[in-house]
Amino acid sequence: MNFHLLCAWYAIGDLAAPKITAQESAAFLMLAACILVFRTFRERHLLVWILGWAAYAASGWFASDSTAFISSPELQAVSHAAFILALCLFAAGILVYTRTQKYILPLFVATGTITTLAVARLFYWPDEPTLVVALPTVTVHALGRRRHRYFIGVLDPCASAELTRGCPWDCSFCSAWTFYGRSYRKVSPEAAAEDLARIREHNVFLVDDVAFIQAEHGFAIGREVERRGIRKQYYLETRCDVLLKNQEVFAYWRRLGLYYMFLGLEALDEEGLRLHRKRVTWGENERALEVARRLGFAVAINIIADPDWDERRFAVVREWALSVPEIVHLTVATPYPGTETWLTESRALTTHDYRLFDVQHAVLPTRLPLDRFYEELVNTQAVLNRKHLGWGAVRRYGGPAVRALARGQTNYLKMMWKFGSVYNAARQRGDHDRPVQYPMRPRGPMTAKPNGAQLYVHDSVAQRRASA
Repeated sequence: MNFHLLCAWYAIGDLAAPKITAQESAAFLMLAACILVFRTFRERHLLVWILGWAAYAASGWFASDSTAFISSPELQAVSHAAFILALCLFAAGILVYTRTQKYILPLFVATGTITTLAVARLFYWPDEPTLVVALPTVTVHALGRRRHRYFIGVLDPCASAELTRGCPWDCSFCSAWTFYGRSYRKVSPEAAAEDLARIREHNVFLVDDVAFIQAEHGFAIGREVERRGIRKQYYLETRCDVLLKNQEVFAYWRRLGLYYMFLGLEALDEEGLRLHRKRVTWGENERALEVARRLGFAVAINIIADPDWDERRFAVVREWALSVPEIVHLTVATPYPGTETWLTESRALTTHDYRLFDVQHAVLPTRLPLDRFYEELVNTQAVLNRKHLGWGAVRRYGGPAVRALARGQTNYLKMMWKFGSVYNAARQRGDHDRPVQYPMRPRGPMTAKPNGAQLYVHDSVAQRRASA
């Protein structure tokens, strides 16, 4: 927000302050916040929510003068209509966000009917009890109907829960630490167990950035889960050094139902680990894989493929992926806004097409010709297909797939033969030639090492000013 806009905001605030209540001020602040967020992310559902907050603020504005409001059915009608419209727009924003736009028309029809009844009551039945207007249940209904569509691997269906938030490490490619300022926050064991108890799905993805950094917290939650008799199957993400340090808590959770684990190795050599600032050695990574195997975990691994890779480098990764029992997956090195590499990556971006920033497309210059790079990438990903998808998956995970099918869940079974429709070198190369509908904002020049104020997304205003 520039200086002139800020001055205008305060001038309008001074004129309106005597007539705005605290509730209305909060609505206007939310409206302003939504506008700022929309300017940053340009998501359509945010625009719908902006209109919703505007309607909500308008409903309070028309009711701000209580004397005039009580004596004027017209003001009451406009205020009620604006309030119902605000609820409708909030619900519509959720529908847009969840991509269930087919319910928007019924939502607006129901909203129009309720608005008509509410306004008609003011003019024709003023002595009747106030019409109770409830948020249309179509949104909750739509979300509930989609619960069975969420899955991860053989965990079909799968819900999610969060026990901790944030990461104290500072990997150069990651936004978890820049978003939360390297903080690490924990939910109480009682609240965590209560969340897990409320989940009706048998499978739960623990979405912590790094699970069980503090072993005592993991044990406390586990004891509460055990006391309540909660039996589920869990999937989580953690670091290799955390697994090595806190083997006992992972073994304890293995007995509670933890079976699947994601480990971000990111690189297969010391140089790559140093480049990503993982602060862990390759020897530690190898020992962590041995611990995971000994404890009986099914492990998924990620390796970051740099656009500078040549055929030999891809061949080394393929050879290693075939030699280990874990699920090895590749993502393409991508400097995302909000990460350190967005500010420090010296190579120029080859595209600003938002759709290509999905860690499956190269947005930096490739050493190989672009079509050849994608051929090598897909050939390496095909190791995953041969070992853990298709008929290979039937041999390894046929039991869970059959159990999911018996419950009417077909997500995992359908996924097993979709590798070719997801990983396709010609299609990925062709994506670069599509017209750009939403270009990302170009990076600004970086002349020195970024400081905390430039990296931390939620750094305080005082810290930003101090470091300026």
